[in-house]
Amino acid sequence: QQQQQQQQQQQQHKPGLAVSKPPEPLQGVHAESHNNVPSEAGKYSLAEGGCAAPFIQPPCDLFKVLEYDLSKWRDKSVKQGQVMSKLARENWKVFLVGALGDHVYAAFPSTHPTSRLDIVDDSLGLLLRLREHSDVDVEMAMGWGDTPYVPRNSVNHRCGHGDNFVFSTGSHPYFCDVSLPSGTRPSASILEDTVPYEAKINQAFWRGSVWPSRRCGPWQESPRVLMAKASALGSTAINASFCARDCKEPKEPADLCRWVRQQKPGCVPFEEQLKYRFLPTSAPSCAYTGRLQVFIQTNSIVSKFTKPAELDSQPMYGGLQDNVHLVLLKPKTWEGQLKQLQKSPESLAQIPRNAKAYSRWALSQDVRDCYFLKLLSGYLQKLAYSPARDGTLAQLLQQRRSRKSQRQVHSDILNRDITVEIVHFNGEEFQLYSLAATSTGGASRLETAVQRQCARAMAAKPVDMVYHVDQQKWGRRS
Repeated sequence: QQQQQQQQQQQQHKPGLAVSKPPEPLQGVHAESHNNVPSEAGKYSLAEGGCAAPFIQPPCDLFKVLEYDLSKWRDKSVKQGQVMSKLARENWKVFLVGALGDHVYAAFPSTHPTSRLDIVDDSLGLLLRLREHSDVDVEMAMGWGDTPYVPRNSVNHRCGHGDNFVFSTGSHPYFCDVSLPSGTRPSASILEDTVPYEAKINQAFWRGSVWPSRRCGPWQESPRVLMAKASALGSTAINASFCARDCKEPKEPADLCRWVRQQKPGCVPFEEQLKYRFLPTSAPSCAYTGRLQVFIQTNSIVSKFTKPAELDSQPMYGGLQDNVHLVLLKPKTWEGQLKQLQKSPESLAQIPRNAKAYSRWALSQDVRDCYFLKLLSGYLQKLAYSPARDGTLAQLLQQRRSRKSQRQVHSDILNRDITVEIVHFNGEEFQLYSLAATSTGGASRLETAVQRQCARAMAAKPVDMVYHVDQQKWGRRS
């Protein structure tokens, strides 16, 4: 984390690279929505606003995140080796996966701590789903952290030769990373909130850690610091505090740690959050908020900070719209916005209903399969080589492998035994995980699989209810 932080601080001084404060105007990023600003009469406008993913414009659609990601890269621009580069060898969160023939694979340099079998489970499980739909051969570098890996020189820079193609868990306008579909982790399981909206406490609630308050910008402007300060000063809009006072230097600056140690810690069970009507998120500008995927399934209203905070997005954010599925909070006026919202909570009851219906659809297996298949179809157009013939994984599999080095580990998630073996390639030792993935008989060409699976997914998409300002009531989107 310290290495990544140092790299980000160095990048902030590179010409044209914006991390902490993006240049204005920011092309490709929607203008600030006026809907979250109280009117002169003091009333909050419920007109449809901007998208939760700040780099796309309404109509909000999660597949626009996929289109945006792929537009960062030129066709036929990824050479052999760019998907298993020095970056992957130095960062344990990046590793090589692939589906070749009748097996799926995950390969880690042996220097990486691969004790987290859940990471292997998630990646191999995703490729097993691919084999159920298509027999296409592919290799990919995956990153399972919440940190963007490959910076772009500017928001208009087209990634290509010299850049590393990494599939991450989020998409960012200033990074070349391409996002995997939301919900590919086990944490995407459906959440049941038993507290009705009407019974919730009419206040916002936040608990969390100090880190990463100073990441990507001054800690004084961090949403989590702003919320904790407001609550400590007696704000009626929010109940917020840090869970603990474990501020560690030099990870965090000394002046921040001095202030944090004066605060009263307030750890609570997860269920305590569900008693409140507003659940804010507080990620810095260079990372997505992992809580949103969980909170959007509750009966509470998600209050997501918008730019310049939280520029990174998971694909499901692309279909979330201000005043339809959540509310977007501006870092400079967020407390006033919450107070206005809390004056008439009955008029907002439809927002969490829309959010819950959308989240169930966006995190469904059909939508995830559709997204992943479309993603692979576009990704293969960016490759300048054949993964099955010239790929790094194919070359690794050609190396001599000793049966003595083989062992079996059981995956509870996949309910399968995974073969693990040691392979030496280009002077480096790899741990290779593999699973048989024979077709169930329904596999087809990738293009056919995309059409079939996406038609099925779109047929189940729920219809949002929106607020019609002229009629002053909620109704179906016209």
